[in-house]
Amino acid sequence: MKLAWKLTLVLGVGIAAVQGLYAWSGMERESALFRTDMQRDHRVLGKAVGVAAAKVHDSYGEAKAIELVDDANVRHSNVLIEWVSGAGAAPGGGPADPELRTAVVEARERDWIGTGEDGEAHLHTYVPVTSGTRLLGGLHLSESLAQERSYVRSTLMRVLARTAVTIAVSAAMTLILGLMFVGRPVRQLVSMARRIGDGDLTARLDVRHRDEIGLLARELNGMCDRLARARDQVAGETAARVAAIEQVRHADRLATTGKLVSGIAHELGTPLNVVGLRAKAIATEEVTGTAAAENAKVVVEQVERMTRIIRQLLDFARRREPRKAQVDLGNVVRQTVALLGPMAKKRRVTVTAADGSVPMQTEVDPDQIQQVIANLVLNAVQAMPDGGEVVVNVGRQPVQPPADHGGPEAEYLRIEVVDHGVGIPPDVLPRIFDPFFTTKDVGEGTGLGLSVSYGIAREHGGWIEVESEVGRGSRFSLYLPTVGRTEKQP
Repeated sequence: MKLAWKLTLVLGVGIAAVQGLYAWSGMERESALFRTDMQRDHRVLGKAVGVAAAKVHDSYGEAKAIELVDDANVRHSNVLIEWVSGAGAAPGGGPADPELRTAVVEARERDWIGTGEDGEAHLHTYVPVTSGTRLLGGLHLSESLAQERSYVRSTLMRVLARTAVTIAVSAAMTLILGLMFVGRPVRQLVSMARRIGDGDLTARLDVRHRDEIGLLARELNGMCDRLARARDQVAGETAARVAAIEQVRHADRLATTGKLVSGIAHELGTPLNVVGLRAKAIATEEVTGTAAAENAKVVVEQVERMTRIIRQLLDFARRREPRKAQVDLGNVVRQTVALLGPMAKKRRVTVTAADGSVPMQTEVDPDQIQQVIANLVLNAVQAMPDGGEVVVNVGRQPVQPPADHGGPEAEYLRIEVVDHGVGIPPDVLPRIFDPFFTTKDVGEGTGLGLSVSYGIAREHGGWIEVESEVGRGSRFSLYLPTVGRTEKQP
């Protein structure tokens, strides 16, 4: 319901209530005055007829006095006037009204409301007739209250008509003024609020009212100015934050790349030696003919091998924008394990990828997920200073996301990195994803790997869980949505 209509309705109900109370009190007052006038007329008439009847009674007897009363009754047709003997019985000898009998016994003037012979309410009055100190009898006057009801009814109709006119005029004025001073400005406010909700902060209101609505309009204009400045500030800070995150991720990749280089250098050493020896043999013509061709073929194979290793390293370290694509998560895991193998071997650690025959399709940035897996595997390798085995498993699992992630239970892809190293102390476990937090020796880590990994997992609609026991090892589980459920988490 429109505000102007509500104001009109409330005002109409209020006026009706006030007029109703006024009409009720007025009718009660008028009814009391009407009855008071009737009582006064009864007593005046009763006393006048009573004085005449007393004189006739003294001069001619009770019969003549009753005839006088009957004559007065005929003359005043609207009022019933009858003679009441001192015994309190009606002239016909029938039983008298209890109220009338009480009045006769008390021998005093009395008024009461009772029922007449027609079954309607009547005003009854008793006036004693005396001669000196002697009670001769009394006069009973009775008049119907139909005139009172008619008077009250006509008064009620006048009040209703006046109330209807008052409500109509007041409602019309309220509606017109409400539409002018409330409805139109409120519609402008609503329109502006909708534009703000749609992201349009250029909307401005031109309201010249000097009331609360005008104040609200000016505050909305000021709010739009502040929101526009805040949006620009947030946009700048967001861009800076995104750039900083990308720099942190790139720094982490470079740090990981540095760790890989030591292992890859050893891996490249063998083919370089082979290439050098075979090329020297060909150059010095120590081998000729078919042997020279075989040596040249070996050189080409080793060069291709080194090229693949270097290309993998460059792809891993290269900084670029995220590009999601539908990939098989098992292939990403196997490629990452192959890349980390040489580095792990130098630490006497074997990295094994479980052979998954079922395709694990998901839509992710493969390089970013490879960075996450590499960080988890490197942490596992560093957690086993005496060597050992790191197992990387890939599978599907119905799981309930954590509370900070939200969402119903569903099937997720799971990558598990399991080691049998030193484990993580319980007091350290809650902080392992904090930026720049590390328990490694100087030069072993920057404290960014797990923080960056967790951020990448959340941006891909997943999360990382950790289970660890000191002295027995750790299990890091990376959960990612299946295809079609890769919504980005805040």
